[in-house]
Amino acid sequence: MFRNMLKTALCLALALLLAALPAAAQTNVEERLSDLETLRADLEEGHYDLFALVTSEEWEARVEAAAETLHEYAIFDTIQRAYDKFIKKSE
Repeated sequence: MFRNMLKTALCLALALLLAALPAAAQTNVEERLSDLETLRADLEEGHYDLFALVTSEEWEARVEAAAETLHEYAIFDTIQRAYDKFIKKSE
């Protein structure tokens, strides 16, 4: 029974990931960084107890780590643009 539940959960996670990929490909790194900054600012402004479980230093480190991850995945934007150019030329 546990294996069936695990398989179902993995299939659902994979389906959600595949559904999210086209949306991620339609934005560039700058837009995602802007979204991250908006999320950070909104949470810091509106959350009633943001630093209950993490210190402000840990929070900043996590936000910076997320931004670095976005920069690392910038190569996918370059690949997507090159692919789009290739497809347009072949049409």
